Amino acid sequence: MISKQWMRKKALYLSIILVTLCFLLAGGVYANARWVEYRDQAEHHALLHASSIAAALNGEQLASFFTGSKIPSTMDLAKFKTRMLEVIKANAMFHYIGLYTISDDDLFPLVDSSSMLTVLDIPQQLLQDEADRVFASQKPLLSPVFQSSQRSYTLVLAPMHDLQTHVLYGVLVIALDSQQLYDSPLLNTFRQIMIIFISWLCLLISGLMYRLYKKSQSMRKDLEANNQQLLQTDAEMQLLVDQMPQALAVHELLCDEQGNGIDYRFLKVNPMFTKFTGLSEVQLIGRRVLEVLPKTESYWIQTYAEVALTGVPKEIEHYSIQFDRWFLVHAYSPKRGQFITIFEDVTEQRARQKELEFLSFHDAYTRMYNRNAFLFHFSEYDKRKMHPLAIVLLDINGLKDINDTYGFDVGDRMIQQLGTCIQKHCVS
Repeated sequence: MISKQWMRKKALYLSIILVTLCFLLAGGVYANARWVEYRDQAEHHALLHASSIAAALNGEQLASFFTGSKIPSTMDLAKFKTRMLEVIKANAMFHYIGLYTISDDDLFPLVDSSSMLTVLDIPQQLLQDEADRVFASQKPLLSPVFQSSQRSYTLVLAPMHDLQTHVLYGVLVIALDSQQLYDSPLLNTFRQIMIIFISWLCLLISGLMYRLYKKSQSMRKDLEANNQQLLQTDAEMQLLVDQMPQALAVHELLCDEQGNGIDYRFLKVNPMFTKFTGLSEVQLIGRRVLEVLPKTESYWIQTYAEVALTGVPKEIEHYSIQFDRWFLVHAYSPKRGQFITIFEDVTEQRARQKELEFLSFHDAYTRMYNRNAFLFHFSEYDKRKMHPLAIVLLDINGLKDINDTYGFDVGDRMIQQLGTCIQKHCVS
């Protein structure tokens, strides 16, 4: 039985571990897919944002400043830088914005926001390579992450076109904080992981609750069956107690301040006990023995106190003055301070035993010593040296005629009368 229970528990634990591993594996794959999706969405949003800014700057006809022979004035450059600063302030993730063009295969900054807001140490080789890619593809792109001032940044590069000729004249470079760029995807992925974890936890709890429910149902059925069996057993035991030929009673010991038993109270009695005492159950339950049976001897209380306090059962055969009877009592303690007694009236049994002992040395009719008594006493006298001994042999003449004429009853009465006469006049 223990082995089966252990195997069931082991199978349950293995099932939980297996389901957990499968769930974590599936959750990891799902979380990774969601992270890639959220990251791509964030990068795509950054590219669209940079493209929209590039389109807005193109709408201000900046190409004439850099593609024509006209040299932009200081006011024009200040206006453009102010416009760039407004773009940075409007976007919390932007830390740098600049406009670059390629002249003689070199990347040349036309104007940037370095002197206005933040100075970033942008790797020139990285900037050159990414700008070449933009000029080659004429599409916006994201650069790899680089470090500057102990923070991580990434560049968003968008091509700048002349609105009239559609000629690519420059590259708009925007530096973004990588942490801010990927905070939202990380947060969303973490939320998805938490959803997966909570779902797994709910699934696990649901499984455990279902198993506990099934186990509780099984335990409930077992308890109901056990209760039914206990009720049936109690009914059978009660029937047995009620119909047993012995008197049974349950008592509570009453002690004094020193812990000595001085009385006891009735807690429960069977019908035979009430018949034996002549008192009803109502008259006994909750009452003290010295209250309902005042002639109870002290040795009964002392003996019962020893049983109730030590827990050692006892068998007592004693005479009761209260009932003028001999009793054989079995006493034992179900718990400390209580005891159960089973009474059996052995008065007649003791009388029969005494009669048997008497008849073993006496004649049944004459009540005088018989042959066994003669042999016993003769052997005792024989052990004493020089002791005088006389033997008298008596016979009844005509006993056979009396038996034949008047019957054996008359003959037996004659024998009894002769025995009485001898005991009266001849036996000292």
